Amino acid sequence: MDIGPLYLQHRDTLHRVAASVLREVGLQGEKQDVVSDAMLSLSASPPTEQIDNWEAYLVRVVKNKAYDRIRAADVIHFGRSLDVEEDERKDRTEDVHSDADERIDAVRVAPHLHDSMAALTARERFILTEALDKHRTQGEIAEELGVSRPRVNQILNQALQKLRDDLESKGVIR
Repeated sequence: MDIGPLYLQHRDTLHRVAASVLREVGLQGEKQDVVSDAMLSLSASPPTEQIDNWEAYLVRVVKNKAYDRIRAADVIHFGRSLDVEEDERKDRTEDVHSDADERIDAVRVAPHLHDSMAALTARERFILTEALDKHRTQGEIAEELGVSRPRVNQILNQALQKLRDDLESKGVIR
């Protein structure tokens, strides 16, 4: 089966479908990979039944590959369910400093935090500032930087770990 002509005929639709599914979780940058995976999958194991509407069939295959990609990102990068935007909004609305111990720790750490920020790269500082100070979602930051949402999450976690390590080495936190 020659999938080349099918791809050429429906590629715009397939890329739009992949982008729309992946955009929900900030992975729209991976749309080309998803479409390529779908086409390679079709090439490796073509359908055995008669296909009446190739566009609908290809859209379904691309959507399935996009959902597979989301699940893979979920397991690799997060280890939890990917209700990304909803989770981030819930996290922001939770009362982070609800008890007195946390408030005291924040006051104690604050003077040392500026010095520890110097250990971060410019990109790490930008992502940390945008996410924590300006309360932007990782998806928004990823779009601005032209990277995937999981990459922003990875950089944010690395930056937080660097801060933790630096503050621990100074004896500010345990």
